[in-house]
Amino acid sequence: MCEDMFGKITVAHKLNEIHITNKQIYLALSKKEFKRGLEKYRWIQEHVHLQDIRENEEFQRKFNGFYRIRRNQAWRKTFYKFLEKSKDKRVTFKNMLEAFYKETGRVEASFVSKLVATINPNLPVIDSVVLKNLGLKLPSPNLSTGERILKINKLHKDLKTIYTKYLKTGRGKYLIESFRKKYSNINITDTKILDLILWQIRGRKSNVSS
Repeated sequence: MCEDMFGKITVAHKLNEIHITNKQIYLALSKKEFKRGLEKYRWIQEHVHLQDIRENEEFQRKFNGFYRIRRNQAWRKTFYKFLEKSKDKRVTFKNMLEAFYKETGRVEASFVSKLVATINPNLPVIDSVVLKNLGLKLPSPNLSTGERILKINKLHKDLKTIYTKYLKTGRGKYLIESFRKKYSNINITDTKILDLILWQIRGRKSNVSS
């Protein structure tokens, strides 16, 4: 049994494994789209702590573009308020997911994961493309709010476990070494490197083994 602010609910979830070939790693790293995305991500991480982002239109525009945020102004104002206030804190995905729900009435799995991963780049992002590559999916919106939040939190933990496990393998180490060799001037976390490559290798079931 797992307990949160909504009560006790049992969650069962099967972890999947990452399987990426050397050729897929090479092709992903060689894409112009990968390089453009990498530069955008680096800019965001370099500037997030340099200013108050609640009123910074340039930062918000680039963040919205990179993470594909297409919500209304009121929603974005709340999002950047949370991001700004969290910059110097040890935020967790679970706490932020619940806090964002209390503020907006919306369970924002993907966007909250992007918020906390901006503060702590060692955390994975819940992205539809990555989930599809791993054979995972978000829980049904028809569930109760409490059950859905609990299952989303479990999914985020599972992603972290999957990433950590993969990065310890020989292929995972090869992936990181290949990135660092090609982009030696860019310092980002191993988790984000894997995340970016998984996003590039989209729609290919051969990358996943259950």
